[in-house]
Amino acid sequence: MVIPAAEDMSGYTDHNGKFTEEGAEKLRRDTERFYREGAERKAQVYTAVCVVKGRINERIQERSRRAYDALADYLSSDEFALVDGYDSELIAFKLTMPVYRMERAADPEGKFPVVYDSIEYIDDFYNVYMQMLFYFRRLQLSSDESDKEELCAYVKKKKISVRLLAALLADMPLGGKGRIAVRIADLYIRDDKPGDAYYLMLFIEKYCSEGDSDMFTRVKREAAALSSGGGGICL
Repeated sequence: MVIPAAEDMSGYTDHNGKFTEEGAEKLRRDTERFYREGAERKAQVYTAVCVVKGRINERIQERSRRAYDALADYLSSDEFALVDGYDSELIAFKLTMPVYRMERAADPEGKFPVVYDSIEYIDDFYNVYMQMLFYFRRLQLSSDESDKEELCAYVKKKKISVRLLAALLADMPLGGKGRIAVRIADLYIRDDKPGDAYYLMLFIEKYCSEGDSDMFTRVKREAAALSSGGGGICL
């Protein structure tokens, strides 16, 4: 089997698409140059990533809505976009921007904690991201009640809002998100938070298209009924 090249290789072959001695030598030279330039750029990227993380941490440490607003704007800036794809922590942290804006819109008076209130630095959020991925996978593969209780305890400890939880579940590389959402919604209902359960179900249904099972529909209806229809919930 011949795997086609992802890049245009015509400059290294003859008119029949076959490599020549001259073409092979040119390819070796260009490959060496590519890796040499990549090594030089790596140091520049590392420095830029450190600068961006420093700016993020400064905003978090200010502990004010004004600083958080500025941080959310920064995550949409060109400076952030230049490096966000080079670092796992930055890739995950980008998710906080839409979550914060949803939390801000739902609580304009600032009575409740937002995503940035529960972390000290950017790496704290990455730890939360990975821990939630671990819990979600356990819910995906297991029916053990202790898994749900452990997730519930962690969410309360870290003050994770339903908006952040829903966004994390929708964003993560998981299958069976509808099943996971059903199990978490049950926890919210048991904790007398049917509005949160209904929000989660609507979010997953809208952004993941995983609301077609009978169980999903039943739990969503139960949450809607308990929260007086959920008509005021906006995604």
